Amino acid sequence: GPITGFGSIIVGGVRFDDDNARVEDEDGNSRDRGELRLGMMVEVQSSSIDDNSARAVAGLVRFGSELKGPVASIDAAAQTLRVLDQTVEVRAETVFAPSLSGGFAAIAVGQILEIHAQFDAATGRYSATRIELEDNANEYRLRGLVGNLDTTAKTFNIGDAVINYAGVTELPANLADGQRVRVRL
Repeated sequence: GPITGFGSIIVGGVRFDDDNARVEDEDGNSRDRGELRLGMMVEVQSSSIDDNSARAVAGLVRFGSELKGPVASIDAAAQTLRVLDQTVEVRAETVFAPSLSGGFAAIAVGQILEIHAQFDAATGRYSATRIELEDNANEYRLRGLVGNLDTTAKTFNIGDAVINYAGVTELPANLADGQRVRVRL
């Protein structure tokens, strides 16, 4: 879930003591605790959560975004963006990096954004928890559910995006519709 507070890190209403936790990115690279930011999506491996105090000790904090790519369109009235053929909803609680000091109004078509978000399978949309400007990105990334898998054409969909995996050498052996995947584009 998203980081909602610090003084340790708070995720899902639980305060995780992260003083001795290993912090890594989604590729398993070691990172510094100081890189954690409000709204970032994290996975926390911890001791048992004390139900009375809503506290636990984190052993590992892994962070990663759902999307990284160029903004194709903006709907200011609906507060949505299209990035990598996905609809991203921006809400009042979405955190913007300082490089986007105007919030939603600072976003422009063509900018490359890294978007931490929660995916809503019922609507097929992403709800942004944090948005960062990533103008120097050397690759795009998309995380979502496999749909319309075609093993003959070697394609599948993530939302409206059609992914061709013909040249991919690292492919899950059990690739199937409904499976959650992360692709680098």
